[in-house]
Amino acid sequence: MRIFFKFYHRIQAQSLVELTTGLVVLIPVVMLFFDLALMVIAVQTNNNIAQNAARVASMGSPLQYQSRAQASVNQAALSHNGPITKIVMVSATTNLTPTDITNWENSGGLVVHLNGSQTYPGIVYVTTKISVKPFLISIVTNNKPLSFTTVQSYPFSAVLYDPASGTNSNPWTLPATGGNGAAQQ
Repeated sequence: MRIFFKFYHRIQAQSLVELTTGLVVLIPVVMLFFDLALMVIAVQTNNNIAQNAARVASMGSPLQYQSRAQASVNQAALSHNGPITKIVMVSATTNLTPTDITNWENSGGLVVHLNGSQTYPGIVYVTTKISVKPFLISIVTNNKPLSFTTVQSYPFSAVLYDPASGTNSNPWTLPATGGNGAAQQ
């Protein structure tokens, strides 16, 4: 009986050492996978925020696209917290020139970029940047957040009000992008 208890205690001690060694290796690996998942979620969140900001910026007059994009990014930044430390709009640009915008104002809302004899749809490009602090990786990076940047684009779809269109027609015109002409709503 005495031999059985000696053998039993030896197995318990060996199991305890194996468990401790396994946990020392397993816990950092699990935390690393958690950090990688957090970074993937941050990149997807940033893509969604940039895409939504580009879509919002493209709706309406091309004169105010930057302020609409900024407002969209600001609203998204207010709703995120936790390991996501910062969401900012880096830039909002367009392929439209001042001449294109003047033509838009004079042509009833068709937002196109003129390049020689060809026309291209007016497009908004929004660049956003998200910063995230992963748990384990922040130890390696000296507690500095990781930043991810994305660029998304969306064609303009502006609506103009034309009171001179007559009493029998709809004064609100919805232009089609891509050179198809304006369509009535």
